[in-house]
Amino acid sequence: MPLDREAIEATVESACALAEALDVGAGFVAVEPTFGNAESVALGRTLPLARPGLSERRRVERRGRDWHVWEPAELLAGPEWGTFLGARHLEELDLDVVRASGAFDGVVRISPRLAFLQVTAEPDADGRDGFEQRLVDARAALAPILMDLSDVDLESP
Repeated sequence: MPLDREAIEATVESACALAEALDVGAGFVAVEPTFGNAESVALGRTLPLARPGLSERRRVERRGRDWHVWEPAELLAGPEWGTFLGARHLEELDLDVVRASGAFDGVVRISPRLAFLQVTAEPDADGRDGFEQRLVDARAALAPILMDLSDVDLESP
């Protein structure tokens, strides 16, 4: 959906309510510059598109979701601007420790089985200076639940 800067909070609240209703095991919210890019990220199953502000590491993480399709409810490929943690993730992480890491602008426990992490207050910060460092910090905070992506490459079809 198009980014409405005036409705970010309401959009996130709606996404969280939907994730809770569906009892999701994992999920993410990402902002992309075009509908085509957004569709590619959401659907996966293709080589993640290169774009300014998207590091090779993030492209590998996005590809890792497809290569390790059986793992997302237990392990994450990597953080996005917004990341949903399901019950299995929350068994391995202490949200108070994640919150104290300072890696996330928002850490919300939606229910005993679901949480939402926001890297920054503004989703369109993705691609701006400093965002990639925020993701490095987020990865450190989420290290116990990150997938091994050493087998993922950006060359194979």
